[in-house]
Amino acid sequence: MCIGSLADRVSDNLYRSVSSPQGVNVAKCVSSGQLHFVDCFTRLLTRSSDEASGGPLRSFSFDHRNMSLKLLYLKLKAEIDAEMAGGKSCCVIIDDYSILLSLGMSLSHLVDFIHYLRTMLCSSNKGGPLVVMTHCDEDVEDEEERLLRDHLSYVSHIHIQATGLKTGISKDIHGELKVQWCEDFGQVTSQDRHFKVTDRNVQLFSKGTSTAVL
Repeated sequence: MCIGSLADRVSDNLYRSVSSPQGVNVAKCVSSGQLHFVDCFTRLLTRSSDEASGGPLRSFSFDHRNMSLKLLYLKLKAEIDAEMAGGKSCCVIIDDYSILLSLGMSLSHLVDFIHYLRTMLCSSNKGGPLVVMTHCDEDVEDEEERLLRDHLSYVSHIHIQATGLKTGISKDIHGELKVQWCEDFGQVTSQDRHFKVTDRNVQLFSKGTSTAVL
């Protein structure tokens, strides 16, 4: 598994603190080679000889100011190729992709970047899933965030949307979870659930079945 983090540049401490209560030892996964962290910000802001000369990806030059998506793509590709060379499949997680919009990257560049990643993973028999997390605040009228979310939903096999309760904060129900998946012939199926986050788990239950609303 390869995690490209845009949400926490400092280290993998965020994932350690979140995973530990769930019984997942992130340090052990990293040391065993099961999990790889990529410092996306460093790759976005660092130039390379391939970047300077054009290199094999000279047509993939999605740059903005001092940032280059091509360098991030090359780093992720190197991690994925190394994982697949060992006969393993590789799951790639990008967290949090919508931050790049806030940094000034264009929507079209972000859409193309995801296309390149999907193509790379799908081109190999050992390719794994691509998981992309974004934020889209319904209370803020940000057209590009909405368009990015809608595009990712359109090209995804599974789309999971977590939102807060429309009725306000509750100690017994923390929010709503909507899951959509694309079946054969483009048919979309969806399910809605309420959820509650505990120290070691996430409880899911059908709407209206929680004791808080009975």
